[in-house]
Amino acid sequence: GMHKMLHVVSVGLAEHRGGLNLVESGMLENNRTIYSPSDAADTINAYVKYFVRQKQCRDDFLYSYSNCEYRLCHRLSKLKDNASPADWKQFALWVWEFHNGNTLQLLNQTTNSFGEVRELQTPTKEEQTKNMWPSVKNCLECWEHSGEWNEDAVFEYLEKTYWDGPNANYDKLMTFKELYAEDGTGGGFVLFMLSGAIILTYVVWRLIQGASVHHTQDPVPLLISTELDGAVSGKKRRV
Repeated sequence: GMHKMLHVVSVGLAEHRGGLNLVESGMLENNRTIYSPSDAADTINAYVKYFVRQKQCRDDFLYSYSNCEYRLCHRLSKLKDNASPADWKQFALWVWEFHNGNTLQLLNQTTNSFGEVRELQTPTKEEQTKNMWPSVKNCLECWEHSGEWNEDAVFEYLEKTYWDGPNANYDKLMTFKELYAEDGTGGGFVLFMLSGAIILTYVVWRLIQGASVHHTQDPVPLLISTELDGAVSGKKRRV
């Protein structure tokens, strides 16, 4: 669904640094447009607005994005050539926080046969923790003993889940470029797909030129339970 698409695209943006890796590898010319993390996120926001059909998912995303929930407006860099790898990870981490926030919201709601949403009793701390992703069981390294998230470990988990293979950065692109030069058929197909992606990105980007400035709001902290202590005692941290 929409959440999986957002995870794949946002992690891919971090891996390719908005197209800069493609330029550095020689797959794109130096005069190609390079996006900043903020530009790329705005483009994805426009894609969700105009092309995602699931109304509830679309509206939830657009509301969170336009209201700068989960510190969005403070974590997206406007730098292009000088954006750091940490800058590029931020949108992927924001998508992950947004997804978890949606999960907690659904825990507190139910929908009857008429499509009417009714608020339920607030879930307990333990219920909320069990529905956080990744869980302590699936990614012990993602949780600090204090109960806070380790965002570096979370991003690595996102990579393993949504970005198959190695880092897919410079070395992989250089190898691919060599294969492309030797194989006109396979390379032509990939070049066609890449060109299509660039055109689609440009069209969507044109649609959002009049987008309004977002405003910030305080983030909602993620709740955790004491089950972390049990997980730590039963499983050693990976070095």
